[in-house]
Amino acid sequence: MKEFFRSWRRKAGVVTLLMACLFMAGWVRSLSTIDWLTLETWNSFWRLTIEHGVVELSRYQYINGDRPQLSFKKGGLNSWTSESLVNPDGQISSYGTSRANLATADTSTEFCGLAHATRKWITPTFVVDTSFFVVTYHYLTIPLSLLSAYLLLSEPHPSPLMKKPEPITNEVA
Repeated sequence: MKEFFRSWRRKAGVVTLLMACLFMAGWVRSLSTIDWLTLETWNSFWRLTIEHGVVELSRYQYINGDRPQLSFKKGGLNSWTSESLVNPDGQISSYGTSRANLATADTSTEFCGLAHATRKWITPTFVVDTSFFVVTYHYLTIPLSLLSAYLLLSEPHPSPLMKKPEPITNEVA
């Protein structure tokens, strides 16, 4: 068994398999829970939203005016928050933040579960330029699973640096 994991392919295969399992766990969690990770920088903030089998990365850039006091349901800026998508009647909410952001975008490009959108918020006191990138979980889990299967199940190639041992011959002179 120790020989099985000597090559870099097998080690990389185990790492990609673990990554695929983590993304799959996130996928299953996102079907009933919405998670936000929000980080603020000096003139913008980034938000990672995970919900309904979708990962959305958003950047909100302050263009001019007063810094807006943007608030979220819980936590605020520089925080990780979670909220259940299950309604009091036991039904899962069908419309999420990512779909709302794409629906209200100024420009939007969608292709097979991948999307990019931009939106400009203009109010009397500030202007915020927003861009969104959305990807569905199957674009993360399926390629990682296939790559790990290839790395773990393919035959290792002999290293060109390793010399083959010379056969020992018993010659009697």
